[in-house]
Amino acid sequence: MFKVAASRSTDVLTSHLGIDADVAALEAGRRLLVSSDFFTVYQSIAKLEGVDPLWCWAHIRRYFIRAGDADKQLEPWKTAWVERIGALYVAHRAMRTAETGSPPHQLSRA
Repeated sequence: MFKVAASRSTDVLTSHLGIDADVAALEAGRRLLVSSDFFTVYQSIAKLEGVDPLWCWAHIRRYFIRAGDADKQLEPWKTAWVERIGALYVAHRAMRTAETGSPPHQLSRA
């Protein structure tokens, strides 16, 4: 279910997810996997016990590039991470297009 709201506030997110951000943890037995960018609202709920953030690789890649561009000593580090993330994209594409259970599908999951 999607909700269009006038803001991206914590109240909008917690209401949508049915959680209380004023507690330290979700109710017993409940877990949430939240795929998102690094917007502060998502960072704040990621601190709750029971919420597992799944940060977006495209956004993470952008941070590596910015760091490497800002400090040329980080260029090899940046390049290595951008290549690793690129390999994840290739594997995902291969897995998505291969028949489930086929050798190419299994290889892309390795």
